[in-house]
Amino acid sequence: MPGIFAILVLMKNRFAVIAFFCWLCASGVYGQTGDSLPERKFPSTGALVAYYLWEEDSNGILVQKKPAQPFLQNYYVLKQADNDPKRPASLLQVQKAIDFFANDPGHLEAEKYYLEDSAKQIQKIRFPLVKSEALKPGSVIFRLKNGQWESLKRHNVLYFTIDTTGAIRYSHSTDSLVVFSAGIRRIARSHYVVYNYMNIDGYIGTQRVENYEGEDVTAQLTAEPVDPVRMLVFVNGYRGPKKNDDPTDGVLTQKDRYGYWYKLDNQFIDRLKPAVSWYADGSMPIATSNHRTKLGFAWSYVRTWLTFRKKKSKRIFARLNTESNEEGFNERREKGKLAGLAFLTARCNEPHCETVRDTIDIVCHSMGYAYTLGFIDVVRDKVVFGNLYIIAPENACFAGSDWSQFRQVWQYGSNLDQEDPDPVKQQDGIAPQCAVKGLDSMPATTCGRAFIPKDWPNKNFIDSHMVYSYDWIFECIKEGEAGFVTK
Repeated sequence: MPGIFAILVLMKNRFAVIAFFCWLCASGVYGQTGDSLPERKFPSTGALVAYYLWEEDSNGILVQKKPAQPFLQNYYVLKQADNDPKRPASLLQVQKAIDFFANDPGHLEAEKYYLEDSAKQIQKIRFPLVKSEALKPGSVIFRLKNGQWESLKRHNVLYFTIDTTGAIRYSHSTDSLVVFSAGIRRIARSHYVVYNYMNIDGYIGTQRVENYEGEDVTAQLTAEPVDPVRMLVFVNGYRGPKKNDDPTDGVLTQKDRYGYWYKLDNQFIDRLKPAVSWYADGSMPIATSNHRTKLGFAWSYVRTWLTFRKKKSKRIFARLNTESNEEGFNERREKGKLAGLAFLTARCNEPHCETVRDTIDIVCHSMGYAYTLGFIDVVRDKVVFGNLYIIAPENACFAGSDWSQFRQVWQYGSNLDQEDPDPVKQQDGIAPQCAVKGLDSMPATTCGRAFIPKDWPNKNFIDSHMVYSYDWIFECIKEGEAGFVTK
């Protein structure tokens, strides 16, 4: 994607640029993460709903040694009541169908067929599903019995019994961990599986507790609480016009699954040295931005590109789309709350997590700013806030938060609203910059703004916004200056 921008800049025919306007949005850059070694173990994914799949015989005994635990989602995906074909779908086919449907942005209603990639051809399997968004931790069971698949919506702690012959049966689910031998009965904030080993008299002899990653955490139930750690959360913005109709799923991962951060994340990680880094996706349709439509974005770009003089009048700067889209901003903020719930579930991966207040730093970009506010709304009472780094935020002056909760808050971007702004063609046109609401009332030693250096190359409508242009945060800002990144 950056190569395309470079080609367009070099093109002499300005009108040819218009044909490519749909490419001129944030995203599509590639990078990799360099997570520090964690002090505690964490799941690779953070989401609210855990999925379990297995096959049972006519006596309710699991055919497999353990249920399959393939993924976490933020949707409850359930099978609709429908007669299965004579040859039922395999466990792997069902797993693929669930995963596909959970991540299909175009449908919430039931679908009758799903495509499955095979080595030789694309097959259609009949498997009608329906989904609904989750609001708290839970589980979904899919089990095959007597040739028929059924699905069950359950709590986040599943209980199985294992008799003296080793036969495993599903028992029930609750929202609590109940381990009699350890005298434990407490609400669970994450996903667990409890195996009750029955003695010859039919009573529970011993119990084993596993988290969703399959790790035995039984001993942790009576261990001393773990020490808090420092975490780093990245929140990306718009992933581009090709993904305009693929909004965020609210899932957190430990890798940059969209290749969004173009190695800028590595520089933050190297400087802040977190125990674990999480990536949240704040991408929402362009309709939630100040541009409102792709055409609105394109028209702003063309008008700015055709500005030949370096005038700095309000009339010239009005060519940037600065009118606040309040409804769209609030929609993104609301969506960020789902990521907050998913984060709390992910960090609570051991029994004593409720007594631990980890410190989190946050780095957000573009649309990710509004999404971050929703994230903050949910997690504020469960963690300690460290530093917040806000890069080229979209519609930042519309809303803010209680910035006194943070040790430091820094905003980076163009100087559109300053006394001597750069010419309009050097401004960030994707997200015309204004001050984060409430930031100017905070102490200048810990909160404020840092602007793109005057002599920084590639300052224009596109590059002034893109993540790959923000190496100057680390190359130009010295210790003691506004915006310096430190613990």
